[in-house]
Amino acid sequence: MPPHLSIMVGDHFPIMSINLSIVVIYYLLVGTIDFINLALYLLFRFTLGFSHLALQFIGVELCHIATSPSKLFRFWLTGIRQRARLLT
Repeated sequence: MPPHLSIMVGDHFPIMSINLSIVVIYYLLVGTIDFINLALYLLFRFTLGFSHLALQFIGVELCHIATSPSKLFRFWLTGIRQRARLLT
């Protein structure tokens, strides 16, 4: 049997099932993160009174902070509320 047909028949089923479970776990994780992001957005937007522009700025800053420890330290010193107030 040619090698490309052996995968279709199921000779490598355990490998395929591991890959499938990794994909399922990935999408569950991404979905959970999206749900948490939505909950945090609603909390900051409607409970604490941040404007939409300020929340976009905070989101961009958090993405940059995750890539650089020195930016994380600087961000911690200035405070998230002070930066958001500049935009409102």
